[in-house]
Amino acid sequence: MSHFILVHGFNDRSAGANNIDRVTPLLQAAGHTVDRDASDYGYFSLLMVRLRKHDAVVRIVEAIRNALHCDQDVVIVGYSNGCNYGLKAARLIFIGQIRLVLVHPALPAKASFPESVRQAWVCYTESDMVVRLSSWVRWLVPGWGRMGAVGYKGKDARVININYSDAANGHGGLWKDPALQVLAEDLDRLARSKT
Repeated sequence: MSHFILVHGFNDRSAGANNIDRVTPLLQAAGHTVDRDASDYGYFSLLMVRLRKHDAVVRIVEAIRNALHCDQDVVIVGYSNGCNYGLKAARLIFIGQIRLVLVHPALPAKASFPESVRQAWVCYTESDMVVRLSSWVRWLVPGWGRMGAVGYKGKDARVININYSDAANGHGGLWKDPALQVLAEDLDRLARSKT
């Protein structure tokens, strides 16, 4: 089984409880371990996203290293700006490989992925206006973009687009049933795959 590290987005006073953490019991029921605490960086306002991102990334790197040290297959699941932090953490892993699942990612559509990423899934919905807007303020928060609305547009064969527009609506729509059930089944399938 795999070890999932969940990374919530910014401006989330629930620290993921109202969104990304909703997948935890479904993954645990499938036999996986889930770490939502090591990567929980608390509430970040827009200013804190810019000034304190290093603290969040360091926590995620530590969680990844701990899991790899225990010979666990690591899957980082990021949501919105959490995808940004998950990708930054992956760039700091030099031994071992991880998989990334980017849900409604606030990343540029042609983002680059480091060698430590064995495979990445981009889970997007065309109706995600939040990430479309985030691409307009990338001068304020470097690294933001509209991947969550358009999918990955680069040429890296390790990155797989999954369009959930038929199952979910808008930013965060994948954390609501029935889309949440579909996403959890897909995450379990990814974790059990050998690629």
